[in-house]
Amino acid sequence: MEIQNTQSNLPVTIEDLSKFVLVGREKLVAVKAEIRAIDKVGLATEVRNQKRDEARMLSEALLDAEMRIGEITKSIPKATKGNQHTGKMVSDSGVGHQTSKKEVVENLGLNMKQVERFETLANNPDIVEQVKAEARENDDLPTRTQVINLAKEKARRAMVENEQIDKDFEVYQEYRKICNSMIALEKIRSDIGKKRAICRMALVTPDGLDSEIEYLTFRIQLLDDIRNYFLNAKLKGGK
Repeated sequence: MEIQNTQSNLPVTIEDLSKFVLVGREKLVAVKAEIRAIDKVGLATEVRNQKRDEARMLSEALLDAEMRIGEITKSIPKATKGNQHTGKMVSDSGVGHQTSKKEVVENLGLNMKQVERFETLANNPDIVEQVKAEARENDDLPTRTQVINLAKEKARRAMVENEQIDKDFEVYQEYRKICNSMIALEKIRSDIGKKRAICRMALVTPDGLDSEIEYLTFRIQLLDDIRNYFLNAKLKGGK
């Protein structure tokens, strides 16, 4: 099967895509070997650059093909009605009539581990494009390993962010609970009788109203500190 090194020439069916990948990987190994040989014998830079461009274009095409395979295989159920262990569908009469995902993959000359990697590419097309762009910029070859490593890091960060969101929500709930309890002060603020009652009660204590004034002043300062932090955070974009 002849390898075409452009995205527009990629095969359409999963069968042809699989052949393209299997043959293309062997072709890429051969081109890399040619580049090493060129480096050893010291051929003209132009010759090396031609081979380097060929390897880069082929590497990009292979990533695109593997990503496309992953897009297709994601829609194939691992296990279906009737047999959740083998993945083979069983009809109402008990007769199997649908090939399992594992069998489909193996019939293509691939294995489930490879397909799992292809599906990682399919789930992260933005990272695939990022790796290709960086490889072009650095005169390097884009690799599936680079994409997978970046995808793992992306997933790790997402998990950390989700855990942080859960923790932040707990803190926020606690904060709102405290704020909501302060709303009850409105009943005192608007009721002169209650304010006088508090004053009378405070006056019979050793510290008198000084204690209540100090108590409220401290809490007002706490609220003011929190408010100032929020105002500064707003100016910085919510951080």
